[in-house]
Amino acid sequence: MASAASLLRSDWRRTHPPLWTRIGVLCTVRNTHVMADLPPITRLAALPVTVWQELGARLRTAGFNAEYLEGTWQHGMRSHEASLQFPLIMWHLRSRRDPLAYAYRMFILRDPVTQDEAVEVLGHALLEDLFGAGALTHTERMLVVSVFDLRVFRGLLILCDDLSHRGDAVFGVGPGTAAFYAPATRSGKVMTALDLGCGAGGPALWLARYARRVVATDINPRALAFVEINAALNGIVNVEVRQADLFEGVAGESFDFIISLPPYVPRVPGVPPATYLFGGPKGNELVLRILSELPRHLSRDGRAVLVFDQPLAVGADEAQYDSILPFNKDMRTLLILGASVDADAYSIRHAAPELRRGIHQFDSAATGMREHLKSMGIGSICPAICVVEHASSSGGWGEAVRAGSTLWNEVSARTIDRLLAGRMLLHHPTDGARLPRVRIPEGSLVIRPLKPDGSAADQVYLGLPPGYLFSSLELSQQEWEVLQALHRGEAREAALSVVAKAARAGLVEE
Repeated sequence: MASAASLLRSDWRRTHPPLWTRIGVLCTVRNTHVMADLPPITRLAALPVTVWQELGARLRTAGFNAEYLEGTWQHGMRSHEASLQFPLIMWHLRSRRDPLAYAYRMFILRDPVTQDEAVEVLGHALLEDLFGAGALTHTERMLVVSVFDLRVFRGLLILCDDLSHRGDAVFGVGPGTAAFYAPATRSGKVMTALDLGCGAGGPALWLARYARRVVATDINPRALAFVEINAALNGIVNVEVRQADLFEGVAGESFDFIISLPPYVPRVPGVPPATYLFGGPKGNELVLRILSELPRHLSRDGRAVLVFDQPLAVGADEAQYDSILPFNKDMRTLLILGASVDADAYSIRHAAPELRRGIHQFDSAATGMREHLKSMGIGSICPAICVVEHASSSGGWGEAVRAGSTLWNEVSARTIDRLLAGRMLLHHPTDGARLPRVRIPEGSLVIRPLKPDGSAADQVYLGLPPGYLFSSLELSQQEWEVLQALHRGEAREAALSVVAKAARAGLVEE
């Protein structure tokens, strides 16, 4: 019945990444041919807070957000790769005559506009301030364009570097950033939070809505300048920046919530360095270091969420997933793995931005990465979210679970709560007198396949709605009846195997 599961997945999963992700990809691909030297940021950081506040207010008042650009994604264009959509996105925006189109072209797509169009967006005084600080520049034809990139993330405006500069360029937001949006959206406030390796501060600024105090650390001082700029741009005042190598800047401190999106791309020998990009020869070296140091900085009832790409060895199967990261015996560690990308596909994806520089650069980057992955024994790479909490007196555990292909876009705090509850139940079962609370979610779809003779088969497929990591759960008819009984709160002696299935699917509520 694999076709039924595929049908459920296609019905419920979002098959396209969110808009801000696609635009980020477009800009990254387009701008790979830009200048090699990083533009200075000293004058930018010295601008008064009021200047950034005015820029943010002007853009918001005009309606500057991700939804506006949705109007340029016409008809079947969504079905094509982001790198192929850029010419028509630009064509649609250039055909518009409104301040929002000018702003998107100037700041996000880095497409020069006329002086009059720039004035219509910013006004004369703000335009002069941004020119004076080096945020804007004139082209040879005296057109106006931003020197830096601007991203829109969940209502936040994030100024950052054009990543084609490599070196100490500062990362803004990207596909992995989305993984922090839902897990950080928790009921009530936490007292203290830490964004480890914060880049331009997207996750830290989002977390500032839910924490009374956020500390943002990065080894790159340029990143901290961007965090302060972006805090002013968004009117956020409860974020503190510290320059440090991982936890060195918070020695002796603990936090209720820790997030980190460390560099995780495997570093090919001889490739120019990029602080924001490479995590070591295999890519996960910084992740391993963070996991080893994290427990002493996490409060007793706190939670840590790490987002990264996890390399998998050639021939790795599900039986090996629980051992790919070192699990601390005093912690509960849940590693959620998305659909893997094989080494060939990963190498092509990694090299895709080089196409703007030329086919030879693309060929070299793709084959270089593929050869490197082979030398490291890496057969595939998959997106990963690692959730860590302190264990109770009953002891810690570590477990890996496979999820859907859109992992980074669909894991909410509630999903994590359900998965942890289910795993804790499996590792520390309750007695049979108190069965856990199991809930079949609203919007589920029940499929009962038929045999060739038209009679009902024994299998039941429960299609799960968005918010669950699995598109469907396979049960026997008897297991389905037990699951329904658990949902109604009726205890059954033969429920343990069904409880285990429900726990692994995230259907346990306590």
